[in-house]
Amino acid sequence: MRHLAMDAERAYRADAFSPQRVIRRLEEIVRNAVAFLETQCRHENLSVLRDHHRTTFALNFWAMALFARLAIPIVPETGQRLLNRIGLENQVTIEGTGDFV
Repeated sequence: MRHLAMDAERAYRADAFSPQRVIRRLEEIVRNAVAFLETQCRHENLSVLRDHHRTTFALNFWAMALFARLAIPIVPETGQRLLNRIGLENQVTIEGTGDFV
């Protein structure tokens, strides 16, 4: 995910501007997040993985925030609405979106 985010950030720069590349990276972020969540849901009933469930939730939350921040320059209302819904209404910058880990 971090590499996808960094590539999307690069696609916003003037010397490499490519909205199409940003959209492709956003789509990849969604596909990866969905695949990750589907894989993790197979184990949701195992109580021994309670800490693992918290980590899964945190990573999916981060993926939503990442998507929203990267989407704002292309679809500002949608990106902002998603940030608002997850309680990050003041975090709209895309710089450093790949620096989660």
